[in-house]
Amino acid sequence: MKVHPIIISSTEFRLGEHVVIHDLNDDMHGKEGIFHGRCKHEVYQDMRYLILLIENQKYHYVPENNLMKVS
Repeated sequence: MKVHPIIISSTEFRLGEHVVIHDLNDDMHGKEGIFHGRCKHEVYQDMRYLILLIENQKYHYVPENNLMKVS
């Protein structure tokens, strides 16, 4: 029997990984996407993750604390 640790969130994402938006106060909560990188947002002037949403194939910026890996 193999035991795997449960990871609730991680700040290390690899390009192409499946991720989910985790923000209970946002209508995007629970949306899945593919991680495409990390960059500075032009409007908010903070670091954001760039994901490609699976449902509509559009890019979306997500604050760093609001992204989790899909296991």
